[in-house]
Amino acid sequence: MAEEIKHFVSNNSGTKGLSKTIPVKKSSSKGNRPLPTSISKEPIDLRELFPEHCYPHRQGKIIHYMDEAATKLYLLLLDNNEQKYTQAIYDAVIKDAGARMAQELFPDNSQPSQDTPATEEDEITFKPPTIIPVGYSQHRQEYRLNFTTDIEIELPSGSLIQGRSVDISPSGMQIKLNFLLDAIDEMVINISFPVLEEKYEQNFGQVPYKIMKSTVGSMFMSIMLARVEPGEHPFDVFLQDFIEQKKHRYKIDAEDSKLALTSKAWEYLYINSLPYIACFVETRGERIKIQEITVSPQNKHQLKGLGNSMLSLVEQQMSSFRLNGIAHKDSSPPEVYAFRNQGKGSRRRLCATSWQFSETQAKTAFLKAGIHESSFVAWQISVIKLDKVSQQRSHELIQKLKQENPKQATALVDQLNRYEYLFYLVDITENLRRDPLFKYGESEDAAEDCFFDSYEVKRRRPTEYSQLRLGTHKQRSEDRYIYQSPILLKYYGEKFQGHTMDLSVNGLKVKLGKNISLQNRDTVTIDFVGLNKKFRSSKLKSQSYRIAAKTTDGYLCLTRDHRIARHDAAIFMSKLLNKNKTVLPACTGELWMSTKLRLMESWLHLCLPSQSVLITRE
Repeated sequence: MAEEIKHFVSNNSGTKGLSKTIPVKKSSSKGNRPLPTSISKEPIDLRELFPEHCYPHRQGKIIHYMDEAATKLYLLLLDNNEQKYTQAIYDAVIKDAGARMAQELFPDNSQPSQDTPATEEDEITFKPPTIIPVGYSQHRQEYRLNFTTDIEIELPSGSLIQGRSVDISPSGMQIKLNFLLDAIDEMVINISFPVLEEKYEQNFGQVPYKIMKSTVGSMFMSIMLARVEPGEHPFDVFLQDFIEQKKHRYKIDAEDSKLALTSKAWEYLYINSLPYIACFVETRGERIKIQEITVSPQNKHQLKGLGNSMLSLVEQQMSSFRLNGIAHKDSSPPEVYAFRNQGKGSRRRLCATSWQFSETQAKTAFLKAGIHESSFVAWQISVIKLDKVSQQRSHELIQKLKQENPKQATALVDQLNRYEYLFYLVDITENLRRDPLFKYGESEDAAEDCFFDSYEVKRRRPTEYSQLRLGTHKQRSEDRYIYQSPILLKYYGEKFQGHTMDLSVNGLKVKLGKNISLQNRDTVTIDFVGLNKKFRSSKLKSQSYRIAAKTTDGYLCLTRDHRIARHDAAIFMSKLLNKNKTVLPACTGELWMSTKLRLMESWLHLCLPSQSVLITRE
């Protein structure tokens, strides 16, 4: 769908011609002709264009995702066509969305029209770039597409379970299960792809794979699979064409350094279109030195005042050892914070980095002091290790880049060869401000309950599972719901404020405001402050739970204490979830794929910048 809308928006005729294709509701008369009656089953999905404004709209068995303007047009056309959803209605809504997107990208109607000859400047500004490999990665000696779809797995015992793919390639794939399975290496399983079969009207049947490796994370079990006798199945032929068609839409996997380098070089060259700052870095022993900074005019304000202080702090405190660990994914991406503190007659500049804090409590206290200041800024640091590019690779890279900007292409390849690391400083200020942890005051009153809306709605009912390896005897093979609600956790007289991340009848996942030294199977009690405040019938105090697992990102996974015959919290959760099962978002922990960055990559050719600003630091 994104490609269809892209075609309409990138049309040189601008938005003039689009308005003619949108049917307008006329007064009812005998002369009105209904729209063509070819019934369409393809849903309208505008989440990639308007991710924050789309809502589900059900039409029979089809669920559309549209914003308010598209919904009004859709209902209008549906009324004109006797409530029949046809291909003409689908095309009209798509064209209208494309027209509105074009108006957002070019508010001054700056697209060249067919009547006016395009100037040389227009050709440079709006010329689409050459397609480069930024949407797939080369792994297992082949292209690997980062693509998720529902799959059905038949085990050797004949049992059927459900899962979801992570990436897929002709010789193998990686899948995720939200429960644990006794996976034995070299065990052969048969996988079917019901969603792909239905969407592309093909019958692949069962495709044999064998298990090569499995890992267990905090919420998922990942299994790496290899094809059994690849190339002899109809699915293999389909997959080759599918990857070729879709590869430009999906983000690159960071595991492949060569393709990652090409992608990052491209992003660096066109940084005006991207919402972050980039720096080339070299190491001097254990010290690092930021040599060159590239920032678009739109983001240049981030380097004024606090921005330069933050860069200096990173340069002083970041060691080459830590830098190397971040680049190789051995540690999580670090963060750097700054704000101006209004003291007695003075305005101090306070800067800190995430690796300075040995305890979560100290970091939370620092952020609470300044996160609501208008001057507060927070960056997350992504690091790319730059290896020397071969002569052949350099030539390929220059050829791809110089078609768009010949002046910078050769210099950029020289920079990639000269420096050791490339920083990307991503602004995460608003993300931190939305964290409910920083809404808490000194009292037990906390943020109001609310449902998260950024999770994919999926439900899983697995039929096979084994004993959890994390210390619990009953795994949560039940629906879990993303729900944020304040709690008070008690452990031998100590009290810790926090909030829930998800709820279920037999357990929950929580985030606390400070570190707590607990072991698996320790028993704690929880007061559900938010639920007690919102529901009059809720009197959930001192509810007993046991620690099931602690994740590396600071979350606690809890299960209800099954030694208690009548667990009031479990009874209340069961009633709450059953009553609201049709409206609550179910949790698989799987974030929706369409992020802002991916949206920008999809529309990169529509907003090509002029020359980036290069700054050299002394």
